[in-house]
Amino acid sequence: MLGGRTMSGQISFVPTISDHVAAQRLWMASYLRRRSVKIMFALLFIILLLGFALVIFGTMAEGRSLSDSIGAAAPLIFVPLAFIGLQVLGWAQIPGSLRRMSQQQPSLLSETTWRWDDDGVTASSAAGTSLVRWPELYRWLRGSASIVLMLNQRMLLVMPRRFLSDEQARDLEETLRAFSGPSK
Repeated sequence: MLGGRTMSGQISFVPTISDHVAAQRLWMASYLRRRSVKIMFALLFIILLLGFALVIFGTMAEGRSLSDSIGAAAPLIFVPLAFIGLQVLGWAQIPGSLRRMSQQQPSLLSETTWRWDDDGVTASSAAGTSLVRWPELYRWLRGSASIVLMLNQRMLLVMPRRFLSDEQARDLEETLRAFSGPSK
């Protein structure tokens, strides 16, 4: 009960690949915003700058050719760029990966029913039923296209916002904030 009223709701919907793509990208964006990942990107940026500085210093100050300087600093330049490229590639591969997953497991795109109340949320579909009690919820994410419940670091329950009325969205988010804390 929150503010004198019991929080509860229910909705049934049929998710699309686009709904799952939005949820996966929301998850990936939340991963990239983590403090440890920001520190890693900052270190990679410093290494990249160091590589470029060595190229410039080697070419100008030591009289080496540009190709010799680039060769000497190549790992400092290309390793950070390769890592960043892998992150971008992962983002770009999400739609294709989800298309393959939905072919392998068509139940991902089956009718899904969510029920939530003061105790937790139950999500049921042809893929199975998940009961998540609020204290056991790892975290939740709020995006413009999705509300994502994370059962752990990798398992997601996806609620496309387009199926929720304004009142349902507000009720679900208030319930999540009341029992699980703010979105992360």
